[in-house]
Amino acid sequence: MSRRRWTWTLLTYTAFTLVYTAPLPLHLRSHLQGDDAVLAVWTVGWNAYQLWHDPLRIYQAPILYPHRYSLAFAENLILPSVVVSPVYALTQDPILTTNLLLLATFVATGLSGFLLAYELSGHYWGSLLAGFLMAFNGFRFGHAPRLQLLMGFWIPLALYFLIRFLRTGRLSAWAGLVGTWVGQWLSCVYFGVFLTVTLIALLPVAWVLYRKQTAWRLDARRLVGMAGIVGAGALVVGVVLWPYWAVHQTYRVAASADEVARYSASWANYWPLEGWPFPVPERWGPRDPYFVVPLAAYLLLPLAFRGWTRWHWVPATAGAVALFASFGGQNPAYMALYGVLPILGATRA
Repeated sequence: MSRRRWTWTLLTYTAFTLVYTAPLPLHLRSHLQGDDAVLAVWTVGWNAYQLWHDPLRIYQAPILYPHRYSLAFAENLILPSVVVSPVYALTQDPILTTNLLLLATFVATGLSGFLLAYELSGHYWGSLLAGFLMAFNGFRFGHAPRLQLLMGFWIPLALYFLIRFLRTGRLSAWAGLVGTWVGQWLSCVYFGVFLTVTLIALLPVAWVLYRKQTAWRLDARRLVGMAGIVGAGALVVGVVLWPYWAVHQTYRVAASADEVARYSASWANYWPLEGWPFPVPERWGPRDPYFVVPLAAYLLLPLAFRGWTRWHWVPATAGAVALFASFGGQNPAYMALYGVLPILGATRA
């Protein structure tokens, strides 16, 4: 794709961001998106400050004394804070810094969705629409105060690099996959858990797709390179997230089964319009408008099957895992895994 089209795509998502988040772009120094945004502003401000002064003690935040690693009691937002730390260094304004980061997540999500769709379809306008639906929807707007939940743009990027690797066998694509996995953990631990589970679920799909292509084959040199890249990525994730393990071992901080059930989705959350063409049955469970998928996505879904290729099984499998996990406490199979995998205790489905 030409540089001109990339520029047009970037400007398009930027323009949509400014329109859909209005009047926030006019009040970047004073407006916050709800009470939860206060925690995000404090986290980004602390990280941006500490990264320039004493980065090795970034987890020893000035709250909840005498608890050590107090930053690990919530999302650390370390990587996003690194990106915007120059803004904070120049302005010393945590609200401005956090609001700019919030706006950037909409552009990044649109671009990542576009990139994945374009890799699968090669259709520019359809991919532009796919990125729009991914970036501008009720879930993201409803969770705007929770900055960490806007950091899911790493997931479509990971799927993009996985498909690129399966198609070409290039270690650069494999490095991109591992890099996006690391980026997700360092941006939102919550989504890092689910991306890891999704990639594990994709292993058999990836193996079948690999066996069906003939462009390249695994050899010892490539396997060594892949192992080295994975090892480096795992080391970064382990070092950065070790304080979470320390906090868990000391205080046994985890979401209870009741909490998981309370914040889980129901079938009603996936019904696009209230009362149309008929009301949502009560047995489907309570309705949360933040989870409503835009009606346009349902109407356009049949188009996704036009020109279906084997590579579409990658996002399809990821979508199935996401649907499975979203029901959380309403899903007996998920709760069985919750009882076996301690890491799920760090999340609410």
